[in-house]
Amino acid sequence: MKLLVINAPPPSDANQRMWRGYVAIGVIAMVVHGGCLATSYEVPRDEVERLVQAPADQRGRNIRAVQRFSISRDLTPAPAWGQPGDGVPGSAPIVAVPVSGASPLYHGWYPNYYGWGNPYYAPTIFVGDGGGGSASGGDVAGGTPAGRGGVSSASSSSSVGPALGKADRDSARALVVVVIIGAIVIGAVLAGSEGARYDGTVAVHPHHPVHLLGDSGDRHVPLDELRLSDIRNDDQVILEGNEGAGMWLRGRAPLNRPGFVYSMGGGYSGLQLANNTLVSGGSAELGLGVFTSEWLGLVARFQFIDGVQSGSDFIGIRTGAEVQALPIDLGRLHLGGYGGLAYEWAKGSGGAIPFTDDDRLAFSAGAMVELEWTTRLAVYFRYGVQSALVGADTGAWLTGAAFGLTIY
Repeated sequence: MKLLVINAPPPSDANQRMWRGYVAIGVIAMVVHGGCLATSYEVPRDEVERLVQAPADQRGRNIRAVQRFSISRDLTPAPAWGQPGDGVPGSAPIVAVPVSGASPLYHGWYPNYYGWGNPYYAPTIFVGDGGGGSASGGDVAGGTPAGRGGVSSASSSSSVGPALGKADRDSARALVVVVIIGAIVIGAVLAGSEGARYDGTVAVHPHHPVHLLGDSGDRHVPLDELRLSDIRNDDQVILEGNEGAGMWLRGRAPLNRPGFVYSMGGGYSGLQLANNTLVSGGSAELGLGVFTSEWLGLVARFQFIDGVQSGSDFIGIRTGAEVQALPIDLGRLHLGGYGGLAYEWAKGSGGAIPFTDDDRLAFSAGAMVELEWTTRLAVYFRYGVQSALVGADTGAWLTGAAFGLTIY
C-alpha cells in the first residue's frame, strides 16, 4: 500500500533543502511538545465533589486526574514532608506522620503507603537536621504516562477546480504537499502532547497537599481537610506528583472521544475521470471535527489522490463532511462505519487518457476499525467505496482504504 504514487524526476537541491527544513521543524515541534508534560495533575470539579464526600482517610486511593502541561501556570511548592533519618544528607528518612502538627495521625506512613511499591513520582523529603536542606527522590523507574517528493517541471494551462484557480496539476501538487506537511507536523505535535498526556486514575496519601490555583494565587489545603467551601469558582484543583508521599499512576482511562477530533492517514483510492476512465492512486487524507458522544461524530474531511496509470498522469481532490459511528466496543478494539458527501475535482491527461478536467458531487461509505492506544489517541483503518456524479448519472463505485492516527 502506498501513500502516494510517485513518478517524478529527482527534486532539485532547493527542494531538498525545503523538505529538510520541513522535517527539522516537525522534529523540533515534537521534541519541544514531548517535553512539555508536567508532574502536576488537574482534578475535574465533579471528581472533587465526589472526593469531599468520601471518608478522609480514603480520599487519596482513586482520583481521576488529567496531566497538565509545563507551560501552565506555576505552582507554589508545598512544604516537604519527612523527619531526619540517621543525620546523613540523602539517607532514607524515618517518617511516622506528615510534618504538619494539625494533621490526623496516619501511623506508619512511608512512600509506598498503599502497598503498591514505590510511587511513580518520588516525594521531596527533609533530611539531615529536619529543618535544613531537602532532597528530591526524582521519578521512580517503571511505568510511564505514556508521493511526490518534488514538483515536476511540466505544466498545464488548465485548472483543477474553482478552489485552485488557474493552478495546473503540478502547482496543485505543490500546494497539497505544503498542506500535508503542515498537517503531519500538527498531528505529530498533538500525538506527542495530547496522545502522551496521562488521563486516568492516580493515588496519593490522604494528607497530600492540594493546590487551589485561581486568579488570587495558589493556596494549599490537605486533601483530607478539603471542603467544597474552600474552592472558589475560578480555582483549579491540582495535585503535584512529587509532593507529599509522591503519586501512583494507577492506569489510564479508556478512550475518551467527546470533543475535538483530528485525524491524518494515507492509503489508496479509486477515481473516475470525466471520460469514464477508472484509475486508482495513492491518497493522503486529513480530518477535523467533533464527536458529540462516545460513538458518534461529524468530521470535515480532505483527501488528495495522485497517480500515474498506463502512462497517464492524474490527480483528484475531495473535500466534504462525513458522519462517523463507532458503536461496537471490544475492549481496546472499536468497530463502526462512516458515510460522507464531498465535492470532488478530477483531472488527468497524457498516455492513454484523453485530457479531462471535471468537478462534481461525490459520495462515500464504508467500515471503520479503531484500535485504542491511549485515552486520547487511536489508530484507525477504514475500507469503503466511493462514487461521483459523472454527468447526470452516478458513476462507478470504486474502492478505497486508509490507515492513520486519530487524536481526540
